[in-house]
Amino acid sequence: MKKKQMYFCPAISEEYCYPLNSIVDEMNEQELQQVTVAKAVRETNTNYFFCKAVGECCSKDTGEPCGKSCSDYEPRNGKNGCCKHRGFCYEPMVEVLPDNFLGVHTNRNSTNWYLKIGSEEKHIIIAGCQIHYAIRCEERPTERAFDWGSHEGKIWTSEVPNRIWME
Repeated sequence: MKKKQMYFCPAISEEYCYPLNSIVDEMNEQELQQVTVAKAVRETNTNYFFCKAVGECCSKDTGEPCGKSCSDYEPRNGKNGCCKHRGFCYEPMVEVLPDNFLGVHTNRNSTNWYLKIGSEEKHIIIAGCQIHYAIRCEERPTERAFDWGSHEGKIWTSEVPNRIWME
């Protein structure tokens, strides 16, 4: 069976993604004429999963709140192993743009990658030469980030305000 493409639709839910037919059904129920969706990409190689029985993300490391002790645990093969309620977590699609995205070809001393994060109508372009990480969040981060560098052979670190935020 072919897997359905999943989409995030903030007008319906900020946390969950759905197949298009479910989004259309919800649009009809809420009498919405138009919504914005972003393609969802399945997260892989994570230490968490989505439990369809309890409707939340669970840790593979701790087994909380799911695991063999879970009252909803049902092995897929009927004997042992992976539970039939185990699902995947998704994240909004991040598009890697070509390095000549701006119409010029940059050299090795300049920006050599661009990321487009978000929907077609509401997105941010991030440019640089290294990617550390990007996290989707609903509110502007209040925690401070760390910066580091070196001067005269000594490494320094400092706390700085978070610099990237998409409204």
